[in-house]
Amino acid sequence: MSVLRNLDLSGNLLHGSIPPSINNMKNLSFLDLSSNNLSGPIPRQWQGLRNLMTVDLSKNNLSGSIPSSLCSLQIFNWLKLSGNNLSGKVSTVLEHCKVWFALDLGENGFFETIPEST
Repeated sequence: MSVLRNLDLSGNLLHGSIPPSINNMKNLSFLDLSSNNLSGPIPRQWQGLRNLMTVDLSKNNLSGSIPSSLCSLQIFNWLKLSGNNLSGKVSTVLEHCKVWFALDLGENGFFETIPEST
């Protein structure tokens, strides 16, 4: 799967957790796993996905906090995590991120105000 650039598995009734091996898909630029029944935490390892620009993990049952390793992606421009059970502090993740053009964190359980600028 080293040449795969776009992976859209949205709306497929997938269940279980997102496998950490997703980090091995080196050329992936678009990942959509939305509208499934995925659960557990968001994987901590994203450093191998240097070309990843768009991630949609919305409308699942993901829990825990947003891993700060998502900020290791240099050209990341769209992150959609709405409609999950995520919680924790958003500012600890966002303060390390350089450029995101769109960020959707709605319908989760975050317990602080999102910072004005990072």
